Amino acid sequence: MSFIDHLEELRWHVIRSVIAILVLSVAAFFAKAFVFGELILGPSKAGFWTYRMLCLLGEKMGTPDMCISEMPFTLQSRELSSQFSMHITASFVAGLVAAFPYVSWEIWRFIKPGLHPTERSTSRGAV
Repeated sequence: MSFIDHLEELRWHVIRSVIAILVLSVAAFFAKAFVFGELILGPSKAGFWTYRMLCLLGEKMGTPDMCISEMPFTLQSRELSSQFSMHITASFVAGLVAAFPYVSWEIWRFIKPGLHPTERSTSRGAV
C-alpha cells in the first residue's frame, strides 16, 4: 500500500469519527435538559446520587450530619451570548465523550493491519 493509499484510508477513518462526534453532539444539543440538569448541574441538587449514598453511609455510621438537605446555588451570566456558547460547548464535549469508544475503535481499525501478529495479540487486552 502506498503512502497516498494510507492517507486515503486514514481520511475515511477520520471522517467517520468526525461524523459520529457531530451526530452525538447534535443529540446532546437537543437533550439540553439531561445534559445540563443531570450531568453538569447534578451535583448542585440535594438528591444527587453521591449525596444520597453519603447520607445512607452516615445513617449506618450513626452520623446524620452527612445528609445534605439543600444546596444553595446560583448561576450568573455576564455576557449576552454566554448561555448559548455554553450550550454549544457542552453539547460538543458531551458528543466527544459519548463518541470516544467509537473513535478509539476507528483508530484501532487503522492501526491494526500494520501490526505483527505478536503485537496484535499483546495489545488485545488493552483495546
